[in-house]
Amino acid sequence: MNINLFQLIILLALASNLAIGIIVLATRSKRSANLAFLCLNVNLTVWLCCMAMGAFSTRVEQVEFWIRQSSWASSCVPLMMTVLRLSLVSPHDPLPKLFRRAYPWAIGPLLILGLVQTSFFMESASLPPPEFSVAQPHYGPGFIPFALYFIMALLFLVVMFVRNARQAEGILLLELKFILLGCVAGLCFGVFFLIVPNVAGMAEIGVFLPLAPIILAGFMAYGIAARRIMDIPNVLRRILAYTLILVYLIVLYLFVWYACEALIPGKILDVVPLQHVLPAMVLALSLRPVRGRMQRVVNHLFHEGHSLDPVHVMRATSRALSSLSTMDELVNAVRRILSEQLGARSAQILTRAQDGYSERSPEGPRTSLQLTVDDPLVALLRSRQEALVRAVLDRGRVTPQIQAAAIRMRELGVELAMGVYAGDALQGILLLGPRESGGIYGLFEQRLMEGLSSQLSVSLRNAELYTQVQNSRAYNEMLLDRMTGGVIAVDAEGRINVFNREAQRVTGLSRETMLQAPLHRLPKALSAPLEKALHRVGSRDLESLLETDDREIPIRYSCAPFHGHVGQALGALLVFNDQTQLKRLEREIRRTDRLASLGTLAAGMAHEIKNPLVAMKTFTQLLPERYDDPDFRETSSTLLADEVGRIDRIVNQLLRFARPAKPSLAPVHIHAIANTTINLVQQQFRRHRVDIIRQYEAQHDLIHGDADMLVQALLNFMLNALDALGDDGQLTVRTENIQVPTQELDLWGQAVTKWRLRVSVIDTGVGIAPEDLGHVFDPFYTTKASGTGLGLSVSHGIVAEHHGAIEVQSEPGRGTTFQLTFPLLEDAVLG
Repeated sequence: MNINLFQLIILLALASNLAIGIIVLATRSKRSANLAFLCLNVNLTVWLCCMAMGAFSTRVEQVEFWIRQSSWASSCVPLMMTVLRLSLVSPHDPLPKLFRRAYPWAIGPLLILGLVQTSFFMESASLPPPEFSVAQPHYGPGFIPFALYFIMALLFLVVMFVRNARQAEGILLLELKFILLGCVAGLCFGVFFLIVPNVAGMAEIGVFLPLAPIILAGFMAYGIAARRIMDIPNVLRRILAYTLILVYLIVLYLFVWYACEALIPGKILDVVPLQHVLPAMVLALSLRPVRGRMQRVVNHLFHEGHSLDPVHVMRATSRALSSLSTMDELVNAVRRILSEQLGARSAQILTRAQDGYSERSPEGPRTSLQLTVDDPLVALLRSRQEALVRAVLDRGRVTPQIQAAAIRMRELGVELAMGVYAGDALQGILLLGPRESGGIYGLFEQRLMEGLSSQLSVSLRNAELYTQVQNSRAYNEMLLDRMTGGVIAVDAEGRINVFNREAQRVTGLSRETMLQAPLHRLPKALSAPLEKALHRVGSRDLESLLETDDREIPIRYSCAPFHGHVGQALGALLVFNDQTQLKRLEREIRRTDRLASLGTLAAGMAHEIKNPLVAMKTFTQLLPERYDDPDFRETSSTLLADEVGRIDRIVNQLLRFARPAKPSLAPVHIHAIANTTINLVQQQFRRHRVDIIRQYEAQHDLIHGDADMLVQALLNFMLNALDALGDDGQLTVRTENIQVPTQELDLWGQAVTKWRLRVSVIDTGVGIAPEDLGHVFDPFYTTKASGTGLGLSVSHGIVAEHHGAIEVQSEPGRGTTFQLTFPLLEDAVLG
């Protein structure tokens, strides 16, 4: 059997209609709107099936029967569309309740069911002629009430849709507009291919009438089932606009053509074909205004009447986000842009907090919104890095995560949620409330939000860093003002940029006059180390005397240069402390120590002098009685001379300790001095079987010193070691060059080191008890049976006179080490 064009179009329309119904039902089978659309789809399918049965019938009776049934099926469309409208307005009502609410609309189809079965509606029908594919019904007077019912029902339905749309907002408004758009498009298409063939005498184009249900169902299906209803591409808008323009122009052309045929005599038309010229002229004149109107209608449907200027939005956004400001200022600027440009009733910006996300600078008196990391909305934003529109979250297959996020957005009164991402990490959240226009946030707004969030991610980080810098600056300024030491900083040009409160107090200068002042405005004691530091020579823990107008203030200071990460000089920093109270306390301590030392010294002298005086007293008391005894006189004179000599030696040692002679400094080699000292004691060490080992490891041993005094000092250390060694043992004299830190600092704040000469006198004797180690250099302190205890004290003074230092290390039973450190003359050679 051959299939004509009309039959093929019906079969294609029937298959397409069934596919649309199944797809819509599969998206959400339990949603009332999807079920209501399925009922409408079934109604259209029945209508197409009746048309198909009539198209394939070969008998007039059959064609007439199926035309009557298809007419009745078409009368049920208003009822099904009413149920669909109610399912959108009342989405929580079940389908049976919706049908009960729409029962008045069932009266018409019931009456039409009886009407179409009579000859009053259709007198007869005829099979299509060989040159056509469509059967020809012969309607009776009953077709007029049928057509009036159909037209009035559709008009009333459009009015109800428009009324609901005016009261709706958000996704409901968009859905109603799509349903209305589908209804108008399907109606226009159906009317065109139903009326034009009969009016223009072109019955063959009526074969395209079955496509009307596809157009109607297609728009409605997209509005109901599409998860992202705002994702209509620009191509679809243009196709719709041009389709409406085309339908309008065709109708206008036919109207003008029919008017010419009816009003202009045929003789004139035979000479001048005005029935073609006049419609062409009318179309040419009306094309431009019609195009603008149709484009505005389509844009109004798809953009919801809200116009955005993307250039203006991007400029405003760039200005707000590029300006360096604090976090709160940035948040307020972005919130203002969102409210003004997108028409959002509320805008909230949440940033990363310790335990989740916290709203920055909330509007009005309300408290800040807090979202935890486990919040359903936060979890969904992390898993789906895209804008979330609450109204479309539940369109399609709804997972528990999506359902929980949609409920959370409804609780918060949020229509759109957008994440601000730094890489894959969720840095912040944008929350927008409903729009003032009542419309939904469409694809354009979502793309704008995505671009805004990308810029906001960088700006939030910059604002966070700027806020941290400002907080650190305030914190540092507070610390500087609260510090008990004076702090002065200068830049690379030598201008003062930090002058804290303590610096003002000590110097008597005000911060207002010193900030940005040149360095030489400071007192010399402060400006000199800063100038050295600017030349990359720092200093540490030095003392100086700060001269002011009315007094001299002792200070202790440290000064260091500072530099950038690539080594460029940025300036210098000086920290100093007023030592007035400390110096006063030191003087009191020294006075107390001197008094204590004087007591110790007096006690030691009394003990040392008392013994010879006792002997001298005894002999002088016996002298009158035994003067004639020559042995007594000889013995007493010898003993008295010895005791007087002993007292003289004690007094001389005491004088050397109390008033040491100033050394006569000259360049000397310490190795030669050590050899001289060893030669003096070598015989004595041999008698006690003590080995002397020389370990001269120092490459440079030239120092400023007094050879005689250094020999005396080393001699005391060696004799003290001999007493500790007794018989058998070993004494080592070692020299080495070492580097020690100084009070100067380099560019990076590290202590500058200088070369020194260290002389170590090491014995393997009995060692020094820990409780005695701190007193080895005290005068008259000794653990030996004989001796004055002044030897090591005198040696300590000699080393000090040579600008040296002494360290002693000892462990009982394992020996003692005295380390003497002297400045070298070969710094230039060694450095």
